Amino acid sequence: MLTLIAAAMAALPSEVKADYDVFVGDRMAGNATIVRKASETKGYIAIQRIELSAPDGRKAIVNQENEYSSDGTPIRKVLTQGAKTISVVFIGRTARLKVEDENGSRETTIGAPIEAEIRSTSDLWFVSITPNRGAIHEYHRFDLSALKWVKTTARYVGEEQLSTSIGTIAAHLVEIDQNKTWFAADGLPVRMAMDNVRMERKAQ
Repeated sequence: MLTLIAAAMAALPSEVKADYDVFVGDRMAGNATIVRKASETKGYIAIQRIELSAPDGRKAIVNQENEYSSDGTPIRKVLTQGAKTISVVFIGRTARLKVEDENGSRETTIGAPIEAEIRSTSDLWFVSITPNRGAIHEYHRFDLSALKWVKTTARYVGEEQLSTSIGTIAAHLVEIDQNKTWFAADGLPVRMAMDNVRMERKAQ
């Protein structure tokens, strides 16, 4: 889910925020908030907060913050869930990784594959870049769940009329690997779907 959210971010010169309902199958499982804002380095920062409740009443809160330069080059990522924090600072094509949890602190460095594209320029689609239908962007992103560089493919499928809780709107469908995201005119997602998890934007 975090990958899907993270892959849905794009840059705008001002702060944009949206709230979401989170469903696991047909069950309402929690809520999420996505914030995107300009950074001091003229890039952008994507912030996600997800609150989930399991059927047995257990709760989980996940916070993630990613920072990118204006061309989509990763600068840093931080993920916090419970007592565990994973932070990454990118120096060129190398990820400097630090994991902190109840067992202490561990650090390592992981380089991107040779000649791999690491700029997530597809995150800028519908904001500063207007892709043609069928456009494809392939790149490597650092996955905070797998703790490694993962090859990712984004494809612009086209515009669809989407029926949502905020009405029927024209949304841009982008497939990111096996996941689907529908973007509104402000560059934020209206709907995201991954396996049996779905996020639906609330009316503001």
